[in-house]
Amino acid sequence: MDSNAKTVPNVARMRVTEVTGRFDGEKMEPAEPSTEDVLRAVTFLRGLPAEDFTRLARTFSERRLSKGEVLVEEGDPGDKFFVVKTGAVNVFKSSSDGRIQILETLRSRGFLGLIPALDGGPYPAGASAREDATILEIQRAQLLDLIRSRPEIGITLLSSLASRQRRLVEQVAALSLRSVKSRVAAFLLDRAYTHGVRREDGVFFELGVTQDELASRLGTVREIVSRALRALKEESVIRQDRDAVTVVDIHRLAATVAGPQSAPTPPDSR
Repeated sequence: MDSNAKTVPNVARMRVTEVTGRFDGEKMEPAEPSTEDVLRAVTFLRGLPAEDFTRLARTFSERRLSKGEVLVEEGDPGDKFFVVKTGAVNVFKSSSDGRIQILETLRSRGFLGLIPALDGGPYPAGASAREDATILEIQRAQLLDLIRSRPEIGITLLSSLASRQRRLVEQVAALSLRSVKSRVAAFLLDRAYTHGVRREDGVFFELGVTQDELASRLGTVREIVSRALRALKEESVIRQDRDAVTVVDIHRLAATVAGPQSAPTPPDSR
């Protein structure tokens, strides 16, 4: 081939690049959102007038965390409220023997510290960077001043707390009442609906977590998660190639979670 010949761009690869930030093996840094844009997307702040966000953004300071760096420890004084600007943060509980239970993973516009901001108590869980992250933080007193000055955000704030309470109740029920295989199936089913793309051979998505992280999230150990995934593959419910998962039979996957019932057909793409 002529070394001077021009290469025709691969449009499909360019589209993947737009999503992943990678092209020709090189990492492209995505543009960082502004503090105002992130705060506008925080659920309980959406009721604020647009002009308030410029002033509000100035009250937040930024903190950069490296992967694995601790943001707060469980039991620390709850004197700050945090919003994830970029990256991801794991919220976790830990036991005396060192076992970790991941409660949730927060990404851009996810927030932490609302409960101690309201009741004045310590942080009920720890938090650390799952990957390099930029965190916005504000003093508890400043957040309370905002809530007092803008009572209209109170309803959306209560709605946010109620949604989190529901998720925690569901999580407790899953940990206490479901088998590990059922919990793994529930995680895969949720991932299929939120991140899946329908193909001829099933619904494709990336797992998005390591097996160790999945085990921590589901309250078990890596070996049992691996066994559950292997069983789902042997039953031809899923196919898996490292992080790439294809749900071959969405109905059987749903049945593993909730018994013998049909699952609604996922949309063509997400």
